Amino acid sequence: MPYCVECGTKADGEANYCPECGSKIKQKPVETAEPASIDSTVPCVKNIKCPSCEENDLTILGFRLAVETRLGTTWTLGSVVNFVSAAMVAGDTTTARPILYKCNGCNNKFESFPLAAAPGDVLESPCVVVFERVSGFAGAAVPQIVYNNGVKIGPVKNAQKITFQTLNKSNTIFVADDHHGVAFKDKYTFEARPNEIIKVRFKGKFL
Repeated sequence: MPYCVECGTKADGEANYCPECGSKIKQKPVETAEPASIDSTVPCVKNIKCPSCEENDLTILGFRLAVETRLGTTWTLGSVVNFVSAAMVAGDTTTARPILYKCNGCNNKFESFPLAAAPGDVLESPCVVVFERVSGFAGAAVPQIVYNNGVKIGPVKNAQKITFQTLNKSNTIFVADDHHGVAFKDKYTFEARPNEIIKVRFKGKFL
């Protein structure tokens, strides 16, 4: 069943216009992604902690090799912890891959896959997220990759939207450059409720 990319409302499979806002519905939207998942486990990043000091005040840097190449430097990583077990990781490694974090407490850098959400943090029915990349001149030709809870949702082009679902109460969205894999400094965290529609706008940072 399609979702309206303007307001996120569910529409009948044969509908041409949204019953809520009247916007035209694309029957085969190019920039719409199905909910990303790690097998049957709901991914979560809110409880990831620095392996050196146990703090969870973290900055998302992106992906290690991409960040090292971009900055022209390397570093010694801390212990790789908090990995979801191999049996829980999807076969598509581009969907679930270790993300590089920097601890804002001790400046340690480490990698982690997302964790498995606790049963109490899993929604009974999904929340719909409508992510909009606001039109901008800088980097307009380069697709940006949207991640939610450490899992790749998909690319979004300049002035376009992508709609996805989440079953996690606690969510963290970040965006990475498609060419370099380096994350934008800003991230967006929100608490989701069943059947809720969340609208997110991004233009180099979350608006």
